[in-house]
Amino acid sequence: MSTTCTDELPVEVGGDGVALDLDNRLARDFSLLGVISLAWNCVNVFGGLSFIFVVGFSAGGLPAIFYGFIGASVCVACMTAVLAECASIFPTAGGAYHFATFLVPQKYRSGVGFVLGWINYLAWTLAAAACYSILSSLIFAFVFETHPDFSLSGRYQLFLVYVAVAIVSWAANLFCLSAIPLLGNIGCYGSMATFVAFTITLLAVSKKADPASVFVDVINATGYSSNAMAVVLGLYNSMTALVALDASCHMAEEIKQPTRMIPKILYITIALQFLVGVVWILAIGFSIQDSDAIINSPSGVPIFELILQGTRSKVAQYIFMVMLTINYIAAAVGCSLTASRQGYALARDGGLFLKTR
Repeated sequence: MSTTCTDELPVEVGGDGVALDLDNRLARDFSLLGVISLAWNCVNVFGGLSFIFVVGFSAGGLPAIFYGFIGASVCVACMTAVLAECASIFPTAGGAYHFATFLVPQKYRSGVGFVLGWINYLAWTLAAAACYSILSSLIFAFVFETHPDFSLSGRYQLFLVYVAVAIVSWAANLFCLSAIPLLGNIGCYGSMATFVAFTITLLAVSKKADPASVFVDVINATGYSSNAMAVVLGLYNSMTALVALDASCHMAEEIKQPTRMIPKILYITIALQFLVGVVWILAIGFSIQDSDAIINSPSGVPIFELILQGTRSKVAQYIFMVMLTINYIAAAVGCSLTASRQGYALARDGGLFLKTR
């Protein structure tokens, strides 16, 4: 048995063959920049760290976030090398689920493929759900900051917005597929511009925190007596910001020359996200003035309070709110798109409830 690779799909020669429907292919409508934008939006270190940094801030402090992110990036870079190698041989919409399936002995493929396919599919579905939840929170935080007298009379309001966000995201994937690359580019370039603009602004105009609070001092507000336990909990920030790195792998059937392009996109993504993460952590770390006010932000999104403290400008805070919301709109649609491609691959292989062929 041998495996050969084309720019269409991997084709296994000999044995029982790979369980792929080679006549059921997706149109190659995405450009290199389109898939890079998708990968940027799905990984979304800038938006992810902005929203959840307060978790690590109270569990280990900035040192845990900073050093943890560097360590996590090194580990993820090693995984990226493996994904890139596999993507150069098996460019399919199944991504990592297909990589593992094709690399195990023939007799184990059905069992391994079914289990890993469902795990991968559920993981991407939950990643999309997380984006919907964050986007819903951002919408309500924006409303609260612009109308402080507004109050939630019940959690059902947030849930209804969540459902609406999910429906719109999936509708965009069903009926507006041709517009998704444009939306992805808007989200990607907008995120880059926001990152650059607010990094420069915060470092230029904010009162600077003590370097020890960024690189040395451990904060333990977790209730545990052990600082080590607090740091371990704070590492949540570091890994969650990089978990969606394989997004580009699931677009392999919709880009030309995927055997060359997907590995490049993977390396470009991890390099750019690492640079953004390190710089943004330092920018927000040195801009913290009143940590209690940030942690207890009435809007429920602490980064908005941090931006206000650092810039001392409501206008700058509103601009950041708008851009972060746009960033998460693109992330929600991107994660929905990636989850749908993973589900498509699993269904094509007969792993869902009904076979598609």
